Amino acid sequence: MCLVKTEETARVATEPIKVYKILTADNRSPFRNYRYNVGENTAYGRNIFSSAGRTIDSGYLHAYLSQPEAYSNLAILRGSLIGTLSLKVVEMYIPVGTEYWLGEGYEVAAERLVWPDTNLPSQ
Repeated sequence: MCLVKTEETARVATEPIKVYKILTADNRSPFRNYRYNVGENTAYGRNIFSSAGRTIDSGYLHAYLSQPEAYSNLAILRGSLIGTLSLKVVEMYIPVGTEYWLGEGYEVAAERLVWPDTNLPSQ
């Protein structure tokens, strides 16, 4: 998954930013197969590849700032080859002090994401 940057420089979160992440049923990213765990601050090895200086690829964790946009993209993924996977949308946060990039269509790519324990179903 690539993010097309809308700004020339990254931002740094000054407060937690709620985002929505698409994961497989076993809590992995559908493109990179990267594992996410509830209650953990997840980071991915920082390694930016760019195409004409406009895209963010490997090395940042991709998510959506809008829940409807995340579900819209989930539907698109289900219609592709990835559609054979069981997918879900979960709420995560970009923690304070984390570098992130804004993209087109409510997309965001951050150095870190936190999946809070509050996502667990009530018992």
